[in-house]
Amino acid sequence: MTPLMGLLQTWMPPGLLRAYRRLRGDPRATQPFTLPTRTLGELFPGAAGTALIPLELAARADPWAVPAAELLALAAICQAVQPPRVFEIGTYTGESTRVLALNSPPQAIVETLDLAPDEYERRVGRTAHFQPGSAFRYTGQADKIRQHLLAGPAFDFAPFAGACDLVYVDANHTYAAVQADSAQAFKLVRPGGVIIWDDYRWDDAHPECYGVTRALNELARARPIFQIAGTRFAIFLEHP
Repeated sequence: MTPLMGLLQTWMPPGLLRAYRRLRGDPRATQPFTLPTRTLGELFPGAAGTALIPLELAARADPWAVPAAELLALAAICQAVQPPRVFEIGTYTGESTRVLALNSPPQAIVETLDLAPDEYERRVGRTAHFQPGSAFRYTGQADKIRQHLLAGPAFDFAPFAGACDLVYVDANHTYAAVQADSAQAFKLVRPGGVIIWDDYRWDDAHPECYGVTRALNELARARPIFQIAGTRFAIFLEHP
């Protein structure tokens, strides 16, 4: 794509942009959201609890941050599941990590994994614009969180295999990366546990997320995966 075409796409109305991408055979225009939809009430009937998010996370300017409404959905799921052990793939600034810790049982442990700054620069080709975990440091939830920073080619997930009650996936959104992270998530989760993916649904502002949609549409052919009504989340739940 030429720089001029890239610039023009940023100014196209959403409908025209979708039509343009379809004409070009762009895969971002051909990933329908085909997962069956369930509300939180349908997924967790009879669940009771008070979903909490820190006040400072209710309104933020960061376009990459998980929106407040979805943080509340994540908190509600955590309240329903009451997971003793959580594994998050993709920390970013750690806002979701903090919400997972805040809404899990008092003795729960939240493991969270992201790239170390040097590894991010090596893989992405630029300096990271964020500090992994900065949102939960020096907070009341920090003692429940174990941060892992990947500084090499691979992370050793073996100590956590089959031991996690809830796995949250929000890392690299390319198709291959989502496939790999999802395969890992299914190894981490215990029988009867829950996996949540962010960015299954997306809009024209974030077309890079189509890899999540494609990977989960394929996974759902063999596993019970649903999109959560009113959110961008998808969830694996064996007994919805």
